[in-house]
Amino acid sequence: YHKVGEKIMLDKTLNITINKVQRNWVPSKEMYAPALAGKEYIVMSITMINDGKYPASINAGDFYLMDSGKKKYPEGGAPMRHNRFLHQLITSHDKILKNLAFVVPAGKTNLKLVYKRDNAKNKTIKVYIVDL
Repeated sequence: YHKVGEKIMLDKTLNITINKVQRNWVPSKEMYAPALAGKEYIVMSITMINDGKYPASINAGDFYLMDSGKKKYPEGGAPMRHNRFLHQLITSHDKILKNLAFVVPAGKTNLKLVYKRDNAKNKTIKVYIVDL
C-alpha cells in the first residue's frame, strides 16, 4: 500500500497522487444536507498525470473503497459538485486535479482505496492505493 502524497503508477503511463483525504466532509448547508445518520462523507483530492503518448480515459467508477471484510463502497453518493471527478480524458503529458467522494459508515476504519479496471485485453488491473 501507498501513502497520501506518494506518486503511484496505475499502469504504464498513468499515475495518481492522493493529495489529501478529508473524513467527515461537510457540504455547504445552503446547497446540500449533511450525511445521513450513521454515515460519513470521505473526499479525496487527487492529481492524475498521463505520461504516455496517447490520451488516457479514466472514470470515477474505476475507484472504490474496500473495508477489511471486502465490502466495497463505490465512488459517488456524496453531494459534491466542485471539482468532482467523474469521467476524464487526460491528454498526453497532461495532468488534472480533481476530487473523489465516497459515502461510508461513520467511523469505519481499515478502508483501502482501490483502482480497478479492465484494459483492452480484458486483463484486470487492480492497484491498492492507500489505507485510511
